Amino acid sequence: MAIDHHLPRARGQLKTAGEQLLEQGRNEGLHEGRRQGLAEGRIAGREEGRDEGRVEGRVEGRVETLLRLLKRRFGPVPEAIDRQLRSAGPDQLDCWTDRVLEANSLADVFASNAR
Repeated sequence: MAIDHHLPRARGQLKTAGEQLLEQGRNEGLHEGRRQGLAEGRIAGREEGRDEGRVEGRVEGRVETLLRLLKRRFGPVPEAIDRQLRSAGPDQLDCWTDRVLEANSLADVFASNAR
């Protein structure tokens, strides 16, 4: 009778120990998964940042080159044109850079119907 009395309590303690081991395993797995995920995220973030930096650098280089060409060909560049260049995308900058070669004026470079 004493064994029957203590057996349910022992089973409960064993179950609790098993549950604790299971929980510990889950927590360790979760911790390791988070650690690996963070490491992979950092690597991916650095790569993405490098790629974005390269693109921005190329665009900035195009802007500076176009400004230099415009100043050399047509004189001082108005602030509005400078802002327009700095907000343009790579394709538009390439188009304007090509136009510098044949344009007779600053307005010709930025004319919407110019080729």
